Amino acid sequence: LKKLSTTITNLLSTDTYNNKEVEILCEDDFYTIPLGSNLVFDVSSDLIFYSKNGTIFDFQNSSKSQISILFRSELSNKKKIIFRNITFQNFIYVDQCLFFFDFSTDNNNFQIEFENCKFDNIQSRIFHFFYTKIKIKNFLPQVIIKNCTFM
Repeated sequence: LKKLSTTITNLLSTDTYNNKEVEILCEDDFYTIPLGSNLVFDVSSDLIFYSKNGTIFDFQNSSKSQISILFRSELSNKKKIIFRNITFQNFIYVDQCLFFFDFSTDNNNFQIEFENCKFDNIQSRIFHFFYTKIKIKNFLPQVIIKNCTFM
């Protein structure tokens, strides 16, 4: 995951990808989410994390393996994060959540989508959303779950 996190950070720091869709292919079959890891980046482009063969993100049954995504940009145009064909597994911690989304923006012009994903052995909250202040700009759903399984 460290390689994946570095790749994402490098892609998003170049002006080439600002306000364009960025597709991130998870090529490995299995990623162990390191303890204390967080994906933290400023969302200025639509991001699509996808796998052709159902990549597994294994959280090692630890409360210290979490994915945190920050939306700090001004969201004048709607931004999306899509996870497609990925299995999230082994997150067991009652007081934490698998995904933490921090919105330091002033509007709700975003969308998070999970498509053909599996949530296997997840025994906690899956999402936590933190807002500092928000103006309703978008009346469409902020989270979409399509064809996902929860086991």
